[in-house]
Amino acid sequence: MLYNRLAFLKGQFITIILFFVLIKLAIHLPFNGRYGFHADELLYLAMSDDLAWGYKEGPPFIAGIVWFSVQLFGDSLWALRLIPTLCGASVVLLTGLLTAKMGGGKVAVLVTCTALLFDPSFLATAYMMQPVVFDQLFWLLSVFLLIKYIQSQNSRNLIYLGLVVGIGMMNKVTIGLYLLTLIFALLLSPQRKLLFNRYWLYAAGISLLIFLPHLIWQVIHHFPIIQQFNELRTNYWSHTSTLQLVKQLFLAHGASGSVCFAGLLFLFLSPECRSYRFIALGFVFLQIVLLLIQGKTYYSFGAFPVLFAVGGICYEQLFLMYKKPALRHAFFSMLVILGLISIPAAVPVLSLRNTVLYFESMKKYSGIQLPLKWDDGTYHTLTQYYGQMLGWELLAKETAFLYQSLPENQQITTVIVTDNYQQAGAISHFGKMYQFPPSVSRMPSFFSHGIVKRLPEYIIQVTSKGKPVLFDHTQLIAQQKITEPHSEIDGATIYLLRIRRGYTQ
Repeated sequence: MLYNRLAFLKGQFITIILFFVLIKLAIHLPFNGRYGFHADELLYLAMSDDLAWGYKEGPPFIAGIVWFSVQLFGDSLWALRLIPTLCGASVVLLTGLLTAKMGGGKVAVLVTCTALLFDPSFLATAYMMQPVVFDQLFWLLSVFLLIKYIQSQNSRNLIYLGLVVGIGMMNKVTIGLYLLTLIFALLLSPQRKLLFNRYWLYAAGISLLIFLPHLIWQVIHHFPIIQQFNELRTNYWSHTSTLQLVKQLFLAHGASGSVCFAGLLFLFLSPECRSYRFIALGFVFLQIVLLLIQGKTYYSFGAFPVLFAVGGICYEQLFLMYKKPALRHAFFSMLVILGLISIPAAVPVLSLRNTVLYFESMKKYSGIQLPLKWDDGTYHTLTQYYGQMLGWELLAKETAFLYQSLPENQQITTVIVTDNYQQAGAISHFGKMYQFPPSVSRMPSFFSHGIVKRLPEYIIQVTSKGKPVLFDHTQLIAQQKITEPHSEIDGATIYLLRIRRGYTQ
């Protein structure tokens, strides 16, 4: 049987897997300080300055990790991205081990690790500090423990599963959805009897206990996560159709998709994978749910490593069936060459100028331009992922120019107003060197930061929406326009406004 093999203990497999882990680190570490802080990283840095059991953007795990990272390594850009890099390397390590544990041989491990290493989605998500890379690790650990439980029927694995899911839900609640789809699929499989074990209840209790502080926080604050989800659907996801989401699902993994989707088919079709067929069924259920709620493609990235593991086993058996070395060499060459070509789209190994040329060439010669589509439905010269790394320090510098033009006694009461969390995060992080007051944004985590007890005489507003708030009740003193090509902040204007006398609201 597939699960009876213990090849994962062999030293040669560990050597192969560690080799790929080192390559993963080599791809990321030299370039972790490129371009600039991503807008989301600035948000998480601001959240880490105000630790709590929850935030209106989500659970507290990411803020805690950022706080830990800053305390341990400092707040430089390279240092902030060190833990995500190590986390991404851990995903490669665990996926390689899972391949061997599910019965894969040396070729299977090579296929799995090569495909996962060069998958542009996993390269990009491991590049910066964000919940997604931790989500992938927790999902992978969950399915790893579930497979261990199926193989050994050792109930201790369910206890560990409860711990992982509980911690994972403190990062992103979507891991709960993944586990529910797997359990539902398991209920429909011949292994359903494995669900009738009291340790499942213990595991659920452990998960709930870990997640309880954030759940209480959500209750106290009237479940802002629901409001946040609805706002995202309205303001960002409405520009993406169901068909586009399906296309993204298949195209996001580049050439590596040939391995993970082969794994999905192999789980459904191979008698050897009967014990694990529920994983494929759970994956399908998960995608259906995400399509129904218009969830982003990356929400399910954590479900792919196990498919890579099975895909590696699938190709190993194909190569054994068709004993043609040329076929094997051609396949590995395809993965490596196309993978190397895709790296600049996920990790900034090129200068900014050359990255722009890279995307221009990609669009010209391949016709592929979907990666250049931003959340607002428009197409740009860079991906939004890169565009949100540019211009934030410049924004703070230009804001400081206007702020420091005010008398010192007026600076301390001046309010800085921003459109969104991206701008507010930049003001919060880079503004420390200029001693800015906290900024006010309509986005939840920044909404009350800069509230003052009396109406200020001056307001500085950062906006990309044209006419500033209170424009009819203020006198325009000065303004600065941001020019940062390729960035999200390009074209934004900073206004220095003086409140007109008599305005009291």
